[in-house]
Formats: sequence, structure tokens, C-alpha cells
Amino acid sequence: MTIVKKIRISEYRELIKQVNELYNIDLSSHTSTSLKRRVEEFMVLSTTFTIGNLITKIERSHDYFEDFLYNLTIPTTEMFRDGEAWLSLKNNVLSKIAKQEQIKIWIPEASSGEELYSLLIVLREMDILDKCKIVVTAITDKNIKEMKTGSLVTRKLAVSGANYQRYKGNKNLEDYYEQNKQKSILNSELLKNVEFKKHYIYKKIEPFDYFDLVIFRNRMLYYNKDLQVKVLDNIYNSMNKGGYLFIGVQESLTYWQYNDRMKKIIKSENIFRKQK
Repeated sequence: MTIVKKIRISEYRELIKQVNELYNIDLSSHTSTSLKRRVEEFMVLSTTFTIGNLITKIERSHDYFEDFLYNLTIPTTEMFRDGEAWLSLKNNVLSKIAKQEQIKIWIPEASSGEELYSLLIVLREMDILDKCKIVVTAITDKNIKEMKTGSLVTRKLAVSGANYQRYKGNKNLEDYYEQNKQKSILNSELLKNVEFKKHYIYKKIEPFDYFDLVIFRNRMLYYNKDLQVKVLDNIYNSMNKGGYLFIGVQESLTYWQYNDRMKKIIKSENIFRKQK
């Protein structure tokens, strides 16, 4: 078996530069250690043995570049991760906006469907899914295609089921998907109000809608502070006044210039409400 040597920092920087020049996607603000490791793993996967060859393939084939980006994304680990946080979201956010005629929710930078599928089950059990408009954005068409199918990673389902029990769901998680020896598929009915878009959250954009809730968990861990600020600015400008932001338990808004405009509504959970 051929092993790819560790790429040098100078090679890594050249790759980042070329990606930005070729596709106007700046990866320089992602944490370099994590991203560099994923680049090396992709090179092994795609039997590409030098940075020069990798750059050439990226330049010549957009499909290859899509595969490259897809393999750089961090998949969600399982459904209902941090079950207590999901329960808090249900009781302290969704229950308050449930009376609205329409509820708009955005999940940016989705890499896999576990976060989305968890949300859909919560909304179904609250009997408000039919009046929700849910927008899911991802950086590649491949991410979107996989999420649209409702495919679940079978080996994660035991952990997901335990998380669902901690969330105190109304049923069993198995009630929401079909499973055979090859794969597990979410009930397609749950996905009927979901719109998928290809979108780069870290680029400055005009809001394409205004949302009552944004779920953006465990993504900023892989960004440096400059990129975190850009992303939070984009999210903030896409939220309704009084809208909610749900982030990961290890993430923070303290360094952000507008953190005073977001009020933490639950001391033990990272759920914030837009004040201005």
C-alpha cells in the first residue's frame, strides 16, 4: 500500500492559494491542523501523491473539486447529540414560536443529515412540522444529494437512539426510519418541507431569507476567530429580530463584536436570542 507523506506547510499554503484563485473559496481561515490532515486523507483516498498533482486535478475537473470539498467537511457524529440541549431547544424556543403561522429555520453549512433529521423529528412530535419552512445549505452538491435521500449511518443508530432517549422523545427512534442489512433510510415524509441550497456561509452575502431559528452547532470549532466573526455576521443578518441561534456546547460568542445583541436565554445551554 502506498502511503502519502505528510505535506509541508509551504505546500499546504500553495494549495489554499490555488483553491482561492481558481474557485474564489478561501480555506485559509479554517484551523490548519485539522484541514491539513483532511487534505492528506483525501490524497490517500484519491490516490494523488503530490500537491502539484492535486492542484492540477482540482483545476481540470470541477467534479474532482467537489469531491475534494466534500471530503474536507466534518460530518455530524450522530442524531440528537447533546440530548438535553435538544430538549431545551424544544421547551424554550420551539414551544414559544409554535403559534406562528409559519416558522422559518436555517441549518447552514450542513455536511450530513443528522442535525436536520433530529430537528424534523422534534417538529413532527410537536405537530408543527407542516408549518415550518426549513432551509439547509451545504458547500457541495454531493452533501445535498446524500441529505435528500435521508440516508442514515447504521453504525451510529445505537448511539443516536440513546441520545433520543435522553432527549425524552415521544416514541422510539426506530419509528422514524426503515432499516435493512445494507442501509437505513429516514421516513421521506419528514423531508417534504425542506429546501436544500448550495451556499458558502463564510462569504459575505445578502440574506436570502430571514429566519426565526438558526441551528449552527459544532462548526465554528474548525474556524479561526476571523472566520467565526464573518460567519456570525452572515447569520445575524439573516435572522429576524427576536430570532434564536443554537450553537454547540463548546462554542462561544464572547469575542464577537455584536455579542451584546444576542442574549443567552438558558444559562446551561448555548441558545441565544437576537435583541436588535
